[in-house]
Amino acid sequence: MYVPTQESYLEAGKRYGKQYYDDSPFVANGCRVTAIRVWHSQFVEAMEIFYGGQSTGARSGTAFTPMSMMSEFSVLPNEEIVEVRGRAGAWMDQFTLVTSLGRSVTFGSSMGGEAFSLSVPGSVVTSFKYEFDKYLNGLGVVFGMPLYGPAPMPAPGPMPYPYPYQSPSPIPAPYPMPGPMPGPMPGPMPGPMPSPSPSQAIMTQEVGKMHSDSKRFDDYTEYVSAMMASGLIPGIESIELWYGSNMVLGYEVKYRFDSPMGGMPNLVTVSRFGSKKGFFSHYETLKMGPGEFVCGVQGRCGDLVDKVTLVTNTRGAAVSAGGNGGGEFSLNIPYGRKVVAFGGSLGGDLHTFYAYYV
Repeated sequence: MYVPTQESYLEAGKRYGKQYYDDSPFVANGCRVTAIRVWHSQFVEAMEIFYGGQSTGARSGTAFTPMSMMSEFSVLPNEEIVEVRGRAGAWMDQFTLVTSLGRSVTFGSSMGGEAFSLSVPGSVVTSFKYEFDKYLNGLGVVFGMPLYGPAPMPAPGPMPYPYPYQSPSPIPAPYPMPGPMPGPMPGPMPGPMPSPSPSQAIMTQEVGKMHSDSKRFDDYTEYVSAMMASGLIPGIESIELWYGSNMVLGYEVKYRFDSPMGGMPNLVTVSRFGSKKGFFSHYETLKMGPGEFVCGVQGRCGDLVDKVTLVTNTRGAAVSAGGNGGGEFSLNIPYGRKVVAFGGSLGGDLHTFYAYYV
């Protein structure tokens, strides 16, 4: 919460007289920013901001599509946003929120435009004003005094820019594939997990083959590593494995980042799909239970990744998707370790696949 007096206003980007939003009515009673949800590809395409838990609704530009990627960031109860920085030119290329606890999250990945930094010493972000046309054109920030005293300024340093995220309009659920999936590979891996490293994870071997149309992706280097470096504890909340008649087409993962101090977790959804994914594709869902984590990745592959099976510490082979071509593989994840991110390459299907563990 903040004192709704002694306000300052700063802005970055452009204003062209297009669709303009002012969130000040949401903070009339001193409500604080509690969460933000952003959809984007290279540029910011839509935003939804929460004040005291109340949503502004999703506001979007004309470039928004249901396949845009989505990132969610929750502000902890003892935390405030104290700086907004990024890059802006003809529209907002990217922006980063920096908090009083030193955490940060970046939305957008374009390196165009010019760098900017918006902050007021001793003040916190109380609300936003912004304009959308095709993308987010400009972003205005209202600063106010926190109720509990001046806010600490963020430490100087380079601007991190992980790449997260997906859509205000739900994608229609695909028709289920008739008949049971081939039997999963056996073998639960119970046992306590060693304390994870606070700043790094280890990559497994990569399975499958690269092709002329393969495009690489890496959830760890593009996003997860920055969250771990800020002291958050990584994990997987849920995952959808998408597949066609006999090949894996990609996945959608909801990564979870917990603060050692407690509070609501930060949830970030990352979608990685090949061009063959369509309305009649199928998916299998794995949702983690309390204390559950992915501890093994198995499957089948040849020129492409034919099948992926995820093994958890409580259920063994918990979910499997794909066909029975190629030969068997098992990623080299030591006993009891936890998978925190995935990577690989895509074309029409999933070409290669690997994981990171702690």
